[in-house]
Amino acid sequence: MLTGAVIYRAIIGTLVASTTMTGWTAYYFEVDAARQHRQKSAAVETQLTQQITALQRRYDTFRQAREARPKAASETSTAGSRMEGQLVTRLAERDNL
Repeated sequence: MLTGAVIYRAIIGTLVASTTMTGWTAYYFEVDAARQHRQKSAAVETQLTQQITALQRRYDTFRQAREARPKAASETSTAGSRMEGQLVTRLAERDNL
């Protein structure tokens, strides 16, 4: 009778310990997965911010070049078109186009 009780308690103790360990392991993996998700989200956010900034710079370059065209066309000398070409070249070099 005493031996049966000891075996019963040992089995129950093992089940409780393994269940608790499984619970902690699942919790750890859940926390780790959440951390990895936050890291990936931050990386994607940084990448998108950089892409948006590059697109804004590119848009500004085209806008400035577009605004420079009518001014250069209205001038009678070639200095205006030469300045426009230099402006477009400098802006394109700045944005690595």
